[in-house]
Amino acid sequence: LQFTDEFGRFFQIRDDYMDLVSEEYSHKKGGCGSDLRSGTWSYPVVSCVQQHPETKSLFLSVFDPDHATTDADCAHLISILKNTGSLDHTVKKLQGLADNLMTITERLKADGYPCDALLQWCIALIESTPGVCIREPQTCSAHSDGQHHPIHDAEDTLSNHGPQ
Repeated sequence: LQFTDEFGRFFQIRDDYMDLVSEEYSHKKGGCGSDLRSGTWSYPVVSCVQQHPETKSLFLSVFDPDHATTDADCAHLISILKNTGSLDHTVKKLQGLADNLMTITERLKADGYPCDALLQWCIALIESTPGVCIREPQTCSAHSDGQHHPIHDAEDTLSNHGPQ
């Protein structure tokens, strides 16, 4: 269960990130910034608004359903995400999730589960994410109750349907 939770987080945040930084990836989704164009409160956007509340009104104005989001709007919002460090924060979050995925997968393998194909798939996905790399597996952060508790950040806000 911990693997599926971590993988789901990694996959969604990676999708949000790749939509902003990879022309090839975003082209498959309908163009660069498709989440911005649809007014989606993605991980990088929520992170930006949390760390820089002064940006909230700008995102709200572009995300307004009556506003036709232009290429210039997308370029401007992406530059804000870069300049505020939101994209760097997103890469750090992805790296932490990638480290956890590798640790969990290695632990499953050590416990005798046949997961070589799963491990190779994770490696390929991680290595195809700009700024994220494979590092030596580390101990997963589980609390004394044995349960994984998510870090309180933009991810938690997303689960509550965007910033308040």
